[in-house]
Amino acid sequence: MTAYLVAGMEVLPLSASGATYANFRTITGTQFHLATQELKNIDVPWWSGLVIKSGDSAIGIARDDKLGTSEQELEAMLKAYNSNSLYLYRGISGNHFSWDGLKGGTLVSEGAVDIPKATMQGADRVESRTRWLPMVRTAKEAAGPAAGSLDAFTQRLSLRARAPGVPNDDIFADPSERDQPNAIPIGIVVQVRLGKDRAIPVAWLDSLEIVIRGPLQENQLKIHQIVWLSAAQTTLTTWPGGVAARYLPPLRPYQPATQAVIDTWWAECSVWLRNCTVSGDVLQYRAPVAPASASVSASASASASASASVAASASASASASASASASAAAAQPADQKS
Repeated sequence: MTAYLVAGMEVLPLSASGATYANFRTITGTQFHLATQELKNIDVPWWSGLVIKSGDSAIGIARDDKLGTSEQELEAMLKAYNSNSLYLYRGISGNHFSWDGLKGGTLVSEGAVDIPKATMQGADRVESRTRWLPMVRTAKEAAGPAAGSLDAFTQRLSLRARAPGVPNDDIFADPSERDQPNAIPIGIVVQVRLGKDRAIPVAWLDSLEIVIRGPLQENQLKIHQIVWLSAAQTTLTTWPGGVAARYLPPLRPYQPATQAVIDTWWAECSVWLRNCTVSGDVLQYRAPVAPASASVSASASASASASASVAASASASASASASASASAAAAQPADQKS
């Protein structure tokens, strides 16, 4: 007797996930797991008779709305997963504990427990110290967490005009831009590609919670977007291709006690912004645009020479002019990543 998961028109055989993931079922032959508590036995759909034979069982989503939204989302995920084109996203604020680890080449979760579960649970969170990373279906959803953990001092900084005395005011070639509000890099959106032939396990906890097994190495992810705060408003730009995670801006202080703490970070961060300018301003921090605009993507990838010069200056290559390379290499946390 075989159990089959039925999600829309997807009919896929299920197997037990083994002792490690005792409360999960797995799409047979893959690393796609589903929480048992979110599944239930259902009547065998008439149209699945070519797959589900007499004596087999049909399994469906246990909880759903009247429109079957959860089932539709799961069906779409499974189709993408089976074609190795499932893209999930994670928003990371600039003061998150994992920030410096990502700059070092590894994205980690709260702990090392190899059980798919939600993070940040419990009074002391001991029971949620899992290696699995929470993900969402779209970059738009991930932008919220990426812009999270904002403090009043950083928001106040975003209201300041680019004027004498502001750490990064001297990087603007156009004096007319000096009266514009600062643009503060506050977080990023990471993209991960998944599929049946790719090595990263996925777990469906419920219709709102999807996790993947970490930690992830830099070659398993892509920095997709950077989130900016300017005049207390958030915008996003596309992170340029070919630029490594080690060139992310410096870690922002978490819950700073004073404005001086943020101002000290901003002075360090302004070095990073200067190097963005030296590299051709591919991040367009001066005028961040909404994700719907193609201008950022165009500036990052339309010109091979511009992209190449950014990567070259990021790695202190001799292809950049001597003065530009020297100033870019002098202030290390400055170039960028893909």
